[in-house]
Order: sequence, then structure tokens, then C-alpha cells
Amino acid sequence: MDPNPIEQSDLKLLKELVRTASLSRLKGIANNENIQIAEIAESQKILGHWMSLILISGPKMRITFKVNFTADVARSLALWIYQGKATDILTEQAGDFIKEFCNLVGGKLKNTLSLNDVFMGLSLPLMTRSFDDIFFRTSPSLSTIRDRWKLQDGQANIYCAATIEIFERLNFPPVLKDDSNSGDVEFLT
Repeated sequence: MDPNPIEQSDLKLLKELVRTASLSRLKGIANNENIQIAEIAESQKILGHWMSLILISGPKMRITFKVNFTADVARSLALWIYQGKATDILTEQAGDFIKEFCNLVGGKLKNTLSLNDVFMGLSLPLMTRSFDDIFFRTSPSLSTIRDRWKLQDGQANIYCAATIEIFERLNFPPVLKDDSNSGDVEFLT
């Protein structure tokens, strides 16, 4: 294996791809165009009571996308979907909302990467306590990228993290091909 299989331009493209996918999918699922990306301090370790995650994996790379949140924040983001008061949304429903958000982000990443000849599989999203994040540590290496950010709308923050592990050279074009029509999200109620 190449000791440094990733070009710096690929690194920038991947980080931007994951961040952009998370932002666009949360804006869509929460029906809230006011959501923005913000940086978080690396010193913050536990970022919410709950964590949802999804794995996007293939022969060339693996992405673990995690979201840390509280049930109250998930309830406030899910208001548009459940059409009620936040107090009427069960903790299980709030968790399902964030798991579906992870699923949408994972699907967007899988689709965009496949358009660029990086074929991946997608796990089901799962939810656990944020404290369990200590079991998800990876060893630092030249082929592992870690990124953390928060999505906020002034009232609610969810904390996102991505670990991207590269197994072979990717050779991305300067701009990733993207299916811009895949941004629409339809919910069956």
C-alpha cells in the first residue's frame, strides 16, 4: 500500500463533500434554509447524549459519518416532519429522524462517489449513546482524515464528525461529478 495514497486536493474535496452533503440533507429533512456549518473546538469530547452513525465502505475507502445530538434538539429539527409540538415527539421518533438524516447523507455520499468511479456500500444507520464514541477510535495515519463541525440554525446544534480512511489512490478530477437532481427529499407520511 502507498504510504500516502491521498493527494491534498482529494483531501479537500472529500472533506467538502461530506460537509456539503450533511448541510444540504439537514436543510431538506428539517425544511430549514437557515441551517449553517460552523467549526467546533477539538477539545469538546462529548457533544450530546446520543450518537447516530452510518458506514459507507468500499475497496478504495471507508467513511464513518457520526452525528451527536440531544433528543430535544432532534425534536426541534423534526417538527416539520411530525407536524406537531416538540413535546409530542417521542425520543424514539427524534432518534429515527437523526438516523434518517444519516441515511440521507450516506446515500448522497455513495451516489456522488459512484459518479466519480469510487463504488461503495452503505450500512443501516444506528443509534447509541455518545459516550460509546470512545470505542470508535482509529489509529492516526497518513491515509486517515478526521473532520468535525456543527450544523446550527441559531436555536439547535447537532455535531457531525467524519472519519475517512483511504486504502488506495483515488485520482479524483478537480471538481467531483455530482447529480444535482438528487437533492430532493420526499417523505411518505
